Amino acid sequence: MSFRPLVTRHAARDERTEDRGQTTDDRGQTRVVRPRCHLSSAVCHLMVTRHAARGTLILCLLGAGCANPTQTYWGKRLLDFGDCWDASLGVAGPVPYIRLKITDYFVLGGGDGQTIFAFGWHGRYTAAGSEIERGQGAPFSRGQEWAGAPPMIEHKGIGVSGREYDASVKPCEGTQRAEKFTIGLWVCWLANIRLGFNVVEFADFVAGWFGSDILKDDAVEPPDWPALLRQREKPEHPVL
Repeated sequence: MSFRPLVTRHAARDERTEDRGQTTDDRGQTRVVRPRCHLSSAVCHLMVTRHAARGTLILCLLGAGCANPTQTYWGKRLLDFGDCWDASLGVAGPVPYIRLKITDYFVLGGGDGQTIFAFGWHGRYTAAGSEIERGQGAPFSRGQEWAGAPPMIEHKGIGVSGREYDASVKPCEGTQRAEKFTIGLWVCWLANIRLGFNVVEFADFVAGWFGSDILKDDAVEPPDWPALLRQREKPEHPVL
């Protein structure tokens, strides 16, 4: 009877130490006990396999996006947003050219200005064409504009305009129609400030978030202008 409480104390001590991952044998030595697994080995193996498969899928998707980022969902949305804008900054000559455009069907501009250097973005087709931009013409009369790369835009009066594209980088038909609906201001006089916004391209950008491609341009990739310009001479600037 006198040994029963002692055994009870030892049992309680063994239970406490076993909960912490340790146990004491009959000789009073402490040894580490591995935690018990509540899942079978088959279930554990299935979980590891699922995590590995998920990681492999993510790596494959990332690899595909890095290989051709413009053809990913986010790459297409970025290009659609870029197509909304026609903007540049730079240094211009002393002869001015100032132009207000409310689509290609109403252009009020005049002068004969050319940039010495300009850096900007004019959509995916002309973003990296050249540092030279030029505009010349008379208000409500004939005028021409050049944004460093095709197209060359010609205005022949209110409601009459045309665009001359390079055959090798000609946009899709939807983009050709949309480019006529840019609204913006261009001041080319000592400093070059140009900012335009295309309302039709913006509608295409918004629709793209819902899986719609209004202008059918999601499959179009920007041309490699540096490579094209190394292969041939730069196009001549328009002269009236």
